[in-house]
Amino acid sequence: MTWLLARRRTAQWPRGGIAFCCLFLYCSVADLTVWGGLVAEAATTQAPEAVVVEVRVHGNYSIPDDEVLGLAGVSVGTFVTPAMMSNIQRRLDESGRFESVEIRKRYLSLTATDKVALIVVVAERSTPATSNPVGRVFGELGNRALFLPIFDYTEGYGVSFGAQTSLVDLLGANSRVSVPATWGGTRQVGVVADRSFASGPIHRVQTGISLVRRENPHVPIADDRTRVWARVDRRFPGKLRVAGDGEWADIRFGVVDGRLTRFRVSLDLDTRQTRSFPRDSVFLEASHEWLDLSHSGRVVSRPRYRAEVYKGLLGQSVLAVRADYLGSDGALPLYEKPLLGGGTSLRGWRVGELIGDRRVTGSVEMRFPLGSALSVARYGATVFYDTGAAYDVGQSLRQARFRHGTGVGLFLKAPPILQLQLDLARNMRGGARLHLGAAVSF
Repeated sequence: MTWLLARRRTAQWPRGGIAFCCLFLYCSVADLTVWGGLVAEAATTQAPEAVVVEVRVHGNYSIPDDEVLGLAGVSVGTFVTPAMMSNIQRRLDESGRFESVEIRKRYLSLTATDKVALIVVVAERSTPATSNPVGRVFGELGNRALFLPIFDYTEGYGVSFGAQTSLVDLLGANSRVSVPATWGGTRQVGVVADRSFASGPIHRVQTGISLVRRENPHVPIADDRTRVWARVDRRFPGKLRVAGDGEWADIRFGVVDGRLTRFRVSLDLDTRQTRSFPRDSVFLEASHEWLDLSHSGRVVSRPRYRAEVYKGLLGQSVLAVRADYLGSDGALPLYEKPLLGGGTSLRGWRVGELIGDRRVTGSVEMRFPLGSALSVARYGATVFYDTGAAYDVGQSLRQARFRHGTGVGLFLKAPPILQLQLDLARNMRGGARLHLGAAVSF
């Protein structure tokens, strides 16, 4: 401007120059006005503010959706801000109700960004968090606990009843720690740990400790045992399984005190799809065990061989053939001798009526189920023939005296809840017995 004034004093501007300057100034002012208007218009026409139009909650099973949204502090109509997602995450984490929280934002349209749907993905805690470590431990145990009643009838031992408490996944995935306690025919209390593995050299491990009392069916003497045992097994393709187990027991049998250490290995093949009513399948087992008996000062060797064959015949009928041999190379104390008789071995004879160091049994049975084959519960009738012998060391199988039984029966099998078997059998000596087997699982 100073230059222009000096120019104006020293020289006369030509008229065209003055006109050009005026035009330049006018255009500059006009451009500034236009650009300012555009900037002001842009400032007043910003993108519309996004708003939450839908909220979904996933992963909750005991906490209602409304309660989750209340803890999150979000609802339909909430405006979306940069801090909104982190605030929702923080509020849900601080509630102590969830193991994990994830907030997902989704636009309802690719072109419209003013409408947002929020997805709240949560994983509930087993129990509300607490700062008290003792409270946390008991809360976790309470969540893992299962309580089941026990009711069982075993022929020769009577009715047993009680309860079992189990803690699931206490020792890791696929594990269970159980505490059974029963009264009646079998009185026991113990702790059993069981864990399965999907891979590795061992597929299942079981171990336990228990105190058991029940009366021997052969002689009216109480058998008290304190047992510590363990078992491992591995499955192979083709339904094969190898297992090994060991046991230490302190035994009081009347006035007799004894200690027993047992080791056992077994191999079995089991193609049964269901054990309640198998068909067109087999079960084969070969095992060997060694018993270290405190009274004898020597180890007794006991082989065992079992075979069960089930063949479907006309309609739903099934022919079941079973054989079982349990041997011994040494004399056994009375409390370890195998028993013969009753519904599980030789029908028509009382449980424990026959006893010996060795035992062999066989059975042929025709089963005629009634009702639909697709029904969960199976019921029907049976016709059977049993034979067996119990004999001591020093006798051969040829010298053993075999007993026999034959009869008819009824069965009701509704696994896994109820198993009932009622058999009426004659022992070929003019006597008849009624055998009942019952098991109720909850």
